[in-house]
Amino acid sequence: MVLPVGAYLAAVDLVGGPGDPQVAAAPTTVSQAGPKPATCRWNRPKVGTPARSAPLAAIRAHMGWTDRFVVDEMRSWTSSDGNWHWYVKAHQERAPSRRGRWLVRQQEDGQRLVLAAAEFTTKGYAPDDWHPTPGQRADLAGLAACLAGT
Repeated sequence: MVLPVGAYLAAVDLVGGPGDPQVAAAPTTVSQAGPKPATCRWNRPKVGTPARSAPLAAIRAHMGWTDRFVVDEMRSWTSSDGNWHWYVKAHQERAPSRRGRWLVRQQEDGQRLVLAAAEFTTKGYAPDDWHPTPGQRADLAGLAACLAGT
């Protein structure tokens, strides 16, 4: 059994050899991890704090409403540009049909703007759920991943 194996190895060395261009090396695949999905570091503003009342005041002013809100969900975060943002899902206390989802941004000058709105019944996961408010050019592309679970 040793003789046939030795003859085979000798023949390969004489005919092909390691430097033979006809012998292709096995392809090597390096698996590279894809980009990590966007994550948001949410905070839930506490009831009675300015961090909770500020976006509600901006939404009231934007919508022209005066009644109090019942908040179904509110989350806030600071973006990479340093602006503070809120996601709010709420309805009016005395007029429950007045409801929705809003994205509010606090600019460096302290002014709070409603960037986009979505129907209350949407999940808000897809950029198509959101409609930038007039005069705002909200970048909603990476928002869906951040809003998962809201």
